[in-house]
Amino acid sequence: KIKKKKSDDMPKDSLGIITLGSEKVFKVARVKSFVLPEKSASVVAYLKEKQTADSTKKKTEPSAAGKEGSDLVVRRIPTGVETVFSNVTEYTLSEDGEFLVFARVTPKKDTVSQPGVFWYDIAKDAVRKISSGRGTYQNLTFDESGSQLAFTAEKGPEKAPVKIFSLYYFRPQLDSARVLADRGTAGIPSDWAVSSNGRVFFSKNGQKLFFGTAPVPAPKDTTLVDFEVAQVDVWNYQDDYLQPMQLKNLDRDLKRSYTAVIYPGNPTVKVIQLADELLPEVDLAEEGNGEFALAVTDAGNRIETQWLGSSHKDLYLVSTKDGSRKLITSRVRGTASLSPGGRYVA
Repeated sequence: KIKKKKSDDMPKDSLGIITLGSEKVFKVARVKSFVLPEKSASVVAYLKEKQTADSTKKKTEPSAAGKEGSDLVVRRIPTGVETVFSNVTEYTLSEDGEFLVFARVTPKKDTVSQPGVFWYDIAKDAVRKISSGRGTYQNLTFDESGSQLAFTAEKGPEKAPVKIFSLYYFRPQLDSARVLADRGTAGIPSDWAVSSNGRVFFSKNGQKLFFGTAPVPAPKDTTLVDFEVAQVDVWNYQDDYLQPMQLKNLDRDLKRSYTAVIYPGNPTVKVIQLADELLPEVDLAEEGNGEFALAVTDAGNRIETQWLGSSHKDLYLVSTKDGSRKLITSRVRGTASLSPGGRYVA
C-alpha cells in the first residue's frame, strides 16, 4: 500500500486444508472464495483469483456481461482428485455435496467456450448445461434436498439502458431451467420485476421458493451531458427522513427488494407478493414452512423519529398462501417476533 500498488499486485488469500492428526497441509495460493457442503466432508469447491495479465500480451476482452470469470476447482478431499472449470463467476454446492452448479461467462471473441449455467454431478463426473446464453447469472440456490435449483438471470442486450432479471427454476427431470417469474408475471406489481439484489431461497420443505422483487428503475437520460444535470439535494420538512439520513441510506434504498413467494410444484399458483413499500420487511416462520409471516412497519410514523429517536410501528400477519394481510395491533413502541413454530407473535 505504501508503494501504491494496484489491487492485482497485492497479496491474495490462500486456502489451506489440514488433515487432522497429521502434519499434512494442502495449500492453494490466490483463492478468491471457497464453499463446503453442509452435510458432507467429501468435497470442497474454490474459485481462484484472476491471474494478473502479462503486460507483453494483449489484454483479454471482458465478457459480454462485463464480469470476468476465473478457474473453479472441485477437489475430492479424500483422494485429492481435482476438476477445473474455466471462466466461472458464480457457484454453489448442494448440502449433501453431490451436485455443483456454476455460471460461466466467456470473452467476446471466444467462440469455443459456452456461457450459461451448468449442473455438475460430482460422483459421475458429468456436466449438464441447464441454461445458455451470454448474460448475468446470480443467486444460485439449492433446496435442502439438492433436488431443486433456482437462480436469477438477465440475458438482455449488453447496452440495454435497464437490466431486467428473471427467476429461473430447475430440477434434474427437466431438460433445462425454465422461467418462473419475470416482468409481467401474474402477481408481480405493475412496472415491477425480479430483483437481482433480493435473496433467493427455498423453504425447508422445498415447497416454496422465496425471491425479491422491486420497481423497475427509470432509464438514465443519455441525451444530457453531466454538466447539464443539476447536482442538488432537496429536503422537505414532511419527508420521512432527514436529509443526512437519506444520503446515508441512498445506496441501500436503491438496492432494496421486497420478498415474494411462488410454489414451484404448483404451476396454477401465481406469484404472491408478501412485502411491498408499505410493508418492506417480513419475518418467516419455520424456515419458510409456516403459513404466516410477520410484517412490522413504521410507514406513516417515520417523521416522529426526528424528535423521539424511534417510531411507532404497526404489526401485520401476512399469509404465504394468498398474500392477505391482517392488522394485529398498531402504534407499538417496541419489537415483535414470531414463535419458532409460527403459532404466536410476541
